Amino acid sequence: MKSDIQLYPDFIKALKENDIVYLFGAGFSTALSGRKYTWWDWIVDGISRIKDYAIADMLNESLKADNSTDNMVSVVGEVIKILKAEKSYETWMHEAFESAKVTNIKLENILMQMLLTQDVLATTNYDHLLEKATKLTAISYEEPNIAFQMLKQGKSNNVLHIHGIYDSEKEIDNIIADKEQYDAVMNNQGAQFIQGILGT
Repeated sequence: MKSDIQLYPDFIKALKENDIVYLFGAGFSTALSGRKYTWWDWIVDGISRIKDYAIADMLNESLKADNSTDNMVSVVGEVIKILKAEKSYETWMHEAFESAKVTNIKLENILMQMLLTQDVLATTNYDHLLEKATKLTAISYEEPNIAFQMLKQGKSNNVLHIHGIYDSEKEIDNIIADKEQYDAVMNNQGAQFIQGILGT
């Protein structure tokens, strides 16, 4: 990014009109928790939990041979299916996304200050680190009415999870990770509506 803010008139306009949406990814979770855990790490972690070592080796080799997004989506679909059948899916998801803690207090304080401007916080992450830091609640693409009101009003009422949420306590698992889930969300009018609003 160029250092002269004058070179970004759309950004200046958005700042003046208080019309900002912050979109956080895996890097921000790393910054908040001090734990590097990318999508790749999550898939490899899942493979390591598969009881059939031959299948696990085959999936690992597939990842090494082809690290494209399409192949990662394909592999994670297999991992999810296998771990659900082996009854270890919930443990994997809990340890991956529910056990992380906020350790970066400076960043937590910055997030709390950002709430004063009532800018919208959105994430592609499945974890709840942003909620832990801000004390906001999580909503997903399955709640377009709530999301639309928040975006329309430009208020930090919730953290919007555009790729879904995993919350074992509330029995919510609407993550978008494998091809079937991606196809389903592409046909979900509410999700597409939210994506369209965020895109502007």
